[in-house]
Amino acid sequence: YAEGEDDEHYSKPVTVDLSQLLLLDEYTVLENVTETTLPGYEPIASWEERRLDWSKVTTNGNDKSKAPGRLSDKSATVIVLNPMEIRTFRLLVSSLSNENE
Repeated sequence: YAEGEDDEHYSKPVTVDLSQLLLLDEYTVLENVTETTLPGYEPIASWEERRLDWSKVTTNGNDKSKAPGRLSDKSATVIVLNPMEIRTFRLLVSSLSNENE
């Protein structure tokens, strides 16, 4: 398990393009990306609105007022995953009609 400063290579954030993970063809489009809570039943944005605000509680003096790396644009497909971080996303994929068929 790589965390923080454990490993020079595996302890670095990784950028992932969700649209590149899917095998989309010219008739399929990724319309919407929504980050959800870990079980996937609630959008992370609505959960963050009512959760306990720990922004004033720090252990090392860092400002914790914003969660790092949250997906703000629903059309964005590029995310950053930090070491030891698990995130869940709901993807809306639609088929485009093929007028030649």
